[in-house]
Amino acid sequence: MSPPHHRDSSPDLDNAHDGSGDDEIQHKSLAGPSQSKIECLRLWTEAVNCIPLPEKAITLQMKCERNYKRRRDDIKKKNHIIKQRLEKAMSDQLRKMGNKDYEKACRYSSDQQTKVTPKG
Repeated sequence: MSPPHHRDSSPDLDNAHDGSGDDEIQHKSLAGPSQSKIECLRLWTEAVNCIPLPEKAITLQMKCERNYKRRRDDIKKKNHIIKQRLEKAMSDQLRKMGNKDYEKACRYSSDQQTKVTPKG
C-alpha cells in the first residue's frame, strides 16, 4: 500500500521526499503573499471576528472572568482589612504618644504617676 498523498501532490514538487508533495507550495507561501492575497485575507480576517465561539470556549472564558473577579474582590477585602488594622495601630500609637505627654512622674514618689490635664 502506498503512503497517502496530498491532493495537490505531484512527484516533481516533493523536495523532502516525504510523500506529501507540498514542499514547493510551502516555499512559495513563505516567500510572501501577493497583494491580491493580502486583500483577500483582510476580508477573511474581518469575517473571522464574527464567527461565534463554541460553547465550551465561552464557558471557559466566563469561568476565568469569575475567578478573576473573585481574586480581585479578595484582594480588595484584604487591602481594606490591612488598612483598617494599620489605621487602628496608628491611632493606638498616637494615643500612647499623646498620653505620655500628660503622664508625668511625681517628684516625691517615682512609683506613682499622676495625670496632668493639658493646658488650654
